[in-house]
Amino acid sequence: ENRSCMLYARSETEQVDKTGVRRSHAELLAKFTGQLQDEDLQYFRKWDRLIDLEAHATTGNTAAAWLSDSRSRERSSGESISALLYDGASPREDGSGVLLRFKRSPVSASQTSLDALSIAKGSHVVISTDGSVLEDSQADPKLEYINTQSERKKFRHQMGVLRGFLDGSSATEVTISASREDLDRIRAMCNRFQKFSGDGDDSMLMFRLDKENSSVGIGTLRQNLINFFTADHFSSKEDPTPTEITKQKRLPRLRNFVVRMQQPSFAPLQDENALFRHSGPSIPGCDPWRLSQEFRALNQDQQNAVRKVLASEDYAIIQGLPGTGKTSTLSFIARLLAAHGKRVLITSYTNAAVDNVVIKLSESGACAPSASTGFSSVVRVGPRHSCHETARSVHIKDIAIQLEEVASSDRDSNLSQTTASLSRLSRVES
Repeated sequence: ENRSCMLYARSETEQVDKTGVRRSHAELLAKFTGQLQDEDLQYFRKWDRLIDLEAHATTGNTAAAWLSDSRSRERSSGESISALLYDGASPREDGSGVLLRFKRSPVSASQTSLDALSIAKGSHVVISTDGSVLEDSQADPKLEYINTQSERKKFRHQMGVLRGFLDGSSATEVTISASREDLDRIRAMCNRFQKFSGDGDDSMLMFRLDKENSSVGIGTLRQNLINFFTADHFSSKEDPTPTEITKQKRLPRLRNFVVRMQQPSFAPLQDENALFRHSGPSIPGCDPWRLSQEFRALNQDQQNAVRKVLASEDYAIIQGLPGTGKTSTLSFIARLLAAHGKRVLITSYTNAAVDNVVIKLSESGACAPSASTGFSSVVRVGPRHSCHETARSVHIKDIAIQLEEVASSDRDSNLSQTTASLSRLSRVES
């Protein structure tokens, strides 16, 4: 893509002779990166290098785990499961992929209950062939065939056959949420092993499961960094869309705050009456009078945080030690903003942190169906299997299905548009 190529070219040519690439592509460089200053390029180089280092460390950690004996790692850390057999697959109920079943081999030297290990539901996991078991001929005489030098050249063990989420586990079985392409890959590998082993049992290929502690894709991190510096430029000759216009206005401001550390601005603090003056739609759990009563129950620091956020014109940061009430304060602020007619996005690095806020919102009644729409005003987006049980009741897939059922018998165009938007977002986040 031109944006990526030109950003890297500009980054490199700032450090070397400004001839060569920059002279031959001066027009393209100016078009895609002309808005960037030296500070921007220094910031880009720094974080691009950090992503490189993280990618190297992540690959090294995954490889180190796979090269270690699965049985020893299972005993020492509980973050690996050895000697698994592929036991079939079934489609996910929401149609977003498949659930792969793996069971513990009866000949496994380790018989620890699988649901007692340190791998929680929703964890990112890597499935690989279990070479440490296959190369142990004492585990099962049937496996000696694959250990001959000639066959080892034909069948090579593979690290990272698939990556997915742990959907569930029992004492002897785990289910992995994965894609249909992953299923095809597993089946092909089992069939290939069956041809080599000659025993007619495709389940004799042993797999191992390793917990993957680094779950954010390196490609996603890098693309986010590139977009941060170039997404406000559009090469299309057509008129920009409203979203593109918003990006053109917003990204330069964001770069000022993030790269150049521009200080945020705040409006004069409002008095308590203004804070709880109703200006938005009626939403469960967001009644201004009730919020005013809860506000008086907050401690002074929490009240100051609420006032600061409401006065913010750019951004506000709330800091506090664990247990000081940050989640409760964020939940209160979200409800107060909704009472003011604002739309609120709650996001975090982990699913658990988002769910903690959703639980607080649910306890306040904010997740209850709205009298005007019949649906919750709180919508949880993200992998459903990684959500807390409370958050699943307002998950986007569930709400989209409910809306589709209503829209099919309702001619309201606004409802149909909302339903279509939620359905598209539901498919994307899968």
